[in-house]
Amino acid sequence: LAGDGCRVLDLCTGSGCIGLAVAKHVTSARVVLADLSEDALHVARANARRNGLTSRVMCLQADAMQAPPSMLGLFDVIVCNPPYIRSGEIPGLDHSVRDFEPIMALDGGEDGLDFYRSITSQWKDALRPGGAMIFEVGYDQADAVEQMMALAPSRMNTIPTVTPIAATLTHGSIMQRKPAAMSRMPMASTQPQARTPRLRKSNALTKREIPENRSQAVNRNGRESSVNH
Repeated sequence: LAGDGCRVLDLCTGSGCIGLAVAKHVTSARVVLADLSEDALHVARANARRNGLTSRVMCLQADAMQAPPSMLGLFDVIVCNPPYIRSGEIPGLDHSVRDFEPIMALDGGEDGLDFYRSITSQWKDALRPGGAMIFEVGYDQADAVEQMMALAPSRMNTIPTVTPIAATLTHGSIMQRKPAAMSRMPMASTQPQARTPRLRKSNALTKREIPENRSQAVNRNGRESSVNH
């Protein structure tokens, strides 16, 4: 999607697993991890250190529901796994998600689409010409997100099919792509006693990566604890 020295923004980064995977595999990329939650950014910074990526990765606080601050500059790629669970469905989620994920990382509003509305309408201005915006979407949200992209002002005008795995927005078109396979990296947990979560759908990128067997996980208080699978 971008050449040497590309700038990548991981918006709603959570633990940073998507942006850090990009930085690990695209060695010329410069990556910004952005989230509203300082707790999430604390974990993302720890993960950047654990993976030796601090020279090419920076973390900063940003609200995806607001227009991007001008100091961010422009990006070749914006990746985003936003909160997209409908508010009314949160009480019925599996406890491994509901009881361990912060509510702000789950709640996408009444129809689950609040963040997509904001990002497609406001954050497109943070893309360079020819850049791409890539979303994870819910299993039944692809059509709605595709329509939002089609209605976004100016630079989006071609509407091929969008998959439930990832919707990609470019200045000239919306194309379908699936996330590339990624090898595992040591990642800090987002809670003191991490347990393996159930994925909400197959082949999806998640906000939490659990370290390999008996590795050390950094919790939100900065302490290390042993993790079993």
